[in-house]
Amino acid sequence: MAGLPMKSQVTVTGRWWGDPDAAPIPEPEPDADGAVHRQPFSVTVGWQEAWNLSRRVLLADAEAVEAGRSVKDTPESDWLSYGVTFVCQLVGSLSLACGMLTDITGRVQQAISTEQPVLIPDWLAEQGAGVSSAELPSLAASYLAQRMVQDAEDHEEIASRAYGMLAIRAALVGDAREFGEIVNDQVEPEWFVPGIQDACIGVSVLCAGIGWGEELAPSKVLEAATYNWPGDRAVELLRGVEVH
Repeated sequence: MAGLPMKSQVTVTGRWWGDPDAAPIPEPEPDADGAVHRQPFSVTVGWQEAWNLSRRVLLADAEAVEAGRSVKDTPESDWLSYGVTFVCQLVGSLSLACGMLTDITGRVQQAISTEQPVLIPDWLAEQGAGVSSAELPSLAASYLAQRMVQDAEDHEEIASRAYGMLAIRAALVGDAREFGEIVNDQVEPEWFVPGIQDACIGVSVLCAGIGWGEELAPSKVLEAATYNWPGDRAVELLRGVEVH
């Protein structure tokens, strides 16, 4: 798989572009007409709002694909419309992806307790023998990461998606060492953050076929997502990243 692109030109007010404790970029002065022209990727939002924005953007993308339209056709699906910093996008994407994966456990546990039939894909039936329902999220993340890495070996242009999925898996299981090797100041956020957002779409597609009574459209998984994996968990990992 291709190496990670290096060093970004993004305005940095903290230790590095992914510093969750960085000072907000100052609001520019209004022009002669009273309009405020912000730098791209300069707006800071709270972690739950970052999750909500990630869900909104990816839901717009999913609905566009399902309707046969191109993504980024509407302001709702374009991150430039929001101007949010890369660290906010990163935290929002991590909390959304890890939350969707975490939801697998509850769905499967509920099905077991109520003896309701649910979807179990072939790969999970084969690899999940003897695995507890609590271990299903990490198993699903590992399976998807392996698939994306294999795809990236043949198609380097989607390598950022594979790295994004590896970061999601590391965050989900709390592997600070692996997380810091993938997400750090040496990686360009312009390359990496869209990759983790693409990986989020992959997570929604995977989750659409696990634990439901019937296979859902990915947009329905995103609609059902809840803020159950708080951004603070991603923030803790980001604070531990070593700056070179």
